[in-house]
Amino acid sequence: MPNLLKRIYKAVKAEIDQTLEEKDIKPGELLSEFLKNCEIEVAKIEALIKRQDVINTRFHKERDEALSKGKKRRRQAEVAAKAGEEELQKRANDEALYYEGLAAELDVKCQKAQADLEKLRENLNEMKKKIKEVNLEQLEQISKDNIALISKRLKEAYDRFTTSQSPAQEPEQDVQVKELPAPEDDLDAQIAALEQQEATDET
Repeated sequence: MPNLLKRIYKAVKAEIDQTLEEKDIKPGELLSEFLKNCEIEVAKIEALIKRQDVINTRFHKERDEALSKGKKRRRQAEVAAKAGEEELQKRANDEALYYEGLAAELDVKCQKAQADLEKLRENLNEMKKKIKEVNLEQLEQISKDNIALISKRLKEAYDRFTTSQSPAQEPEQDVQVKELPAPEDDLDAQIAALEQQEATDET
């Protein structure tokens, strides 16, 4: 079926446009509605493809039966000819021609039906890929919206925190800080100890 995707897209878009005229829908909701309708259409198409499989099987069966009957009548015509039964031979040949022609006609139908079915499957696969892409776009948009929301909440929380006065944020002049002596350098301590030991030895 040619232009299958375009036809489905137009049908789904028309339905969504009609919904938008009746209700105030956000872009995210519109995308979800579009995906939902596409998935419904895909399910319908898959059911039709399964039905076409059954039809194609029937075509093949009818063709094979016609071929079998044609061969049978040819053999019967040969038997009638050997027996000198011209009337039976003619009837068998006529029916052989009919079934052979029917088999040829059904073979053409089988090939066309199979080609159409393969094209439908290709179109369906393409549509599924498009739906997958839209799903990923929707996921990306949800991620962006969520990140934006988190950033907004963080900014609001930070603003409230920095503007509020807590006991831990008293002015610096109100806090008495006791200066602590800096620790002696380890080398100075060792040298001082040596000097003291030297002075003791001299005495």
